[in-house]
Amino acid sequence: MDDFQIDRHRIYSTIAELYAFKEIDLAGEKLGDAQLDFIRKTIDACTEEARSRLLSKRILPFRPSANNKNILTVIAADPLDREIPLLLKDLPYTQIEIAYCQYEQVNTLIDRVIAFKNEFLQQLEASLQNVEVVNAEEEDKIDEAALDAEINRSMLTNLIEGTLVEAARKGASDVHIIPKEGNVTEFHFRIDGKLQLWHALSTAKPEAVAAVIKDRAINIDRFNRNIAQDGYIQRKIDNYHIRFRVSVLPIVVSESQRRYESIVIRVLDDRKVITDLNLLGLQELGLAGTGGAGFRRRDSPAARRDHHHRPHRQRQEHNAGGGVAPHHGSD
Repeated sequence: MDDFQIDRHRIYSTIAELYAFKEIDLAGEKLGDAQLDFIRKTIDACTEEARSRLLSKRILPFRPSANNKNILTVIAADPLDREIPLLLKDLPYTQIEIAYCQYEQVNTLIDRVIAFKNEFLQQLEASLQNVEVVNAEEEDKIDEAALDAEINRSMLTNLIEGTLVEAARKGASDVHIIPKEGNVTEFHFRIDGKLQLWHALSTAKPEAVAAVIKDRAINIDRFNRNIAQDGYIQRKIDNYHIRFRVSVLPIVVSESQRRYESIVIRVLDDRKVITDLNLLGLQELGLAGTGGAGFRRRDSPAARRDHHHRPHRQRQEHNAGGGVAPHHGSD
């Protein structure tokens, strides 16, 4: 739809009318703290996988029906998505009422909900007190004034620094920063091999988000958006030195005038490196038909005995094969 420059809202609004979906205009809604708290608690009641899918698909539980508290009204950018009932099946409601809401409005509401939900935004100030910039003299050379004037530079800096803190504390191996159409930037954490949506930002341009990350990284040129680049960021988080490897890759989007970049940040935390082979879960297994020979740990007693007797065993095998016996004295 975006590739053909079609008005998304006009299409889905027509579909909603055709299929008799209610349309909710958030511009006319007064969303107080009580309703935001309801949305947050309802999302938290879903499984982690369901939460990630709901946010990525721009689906939010909105409020209980005014006429029946057992009916949950859900707003969705695509009301025809058949996965909606499955994602909400664990909630204590007997019926789901789906309403259409404009994509951009759902994005804005997600930002408001996530802003209170994320731990790093709740305790950002306390977290940043435990973060030190390594090689700060390198970052003093950055031209801060070149950032887009409409972007709140301090907010984005705090967001990126908070992302690094949360990634390290949650044990994430990677952070994926993915720009989307409509000025949306998604932050995904890879935890235990699974990529999970952590935050979706729609209040700043993806180019500005990328610029801040490239500013913080060493060996990356913020002004070059045409080539792939690699660099690194170093931080001391909770009194432990952690290195972040940053990879930047330009991507092509339908808006040819935009310069989007996909960024992957690899978390290199030495605390997660396994230094004891016993922790790998390997066992001393013998293979059938080999006389007990099999895979042994190199530091096991059997392996040490095998290594000690190997020269003697090799001499015996050599003699048995008709080789010349070693000479131990004069004739």
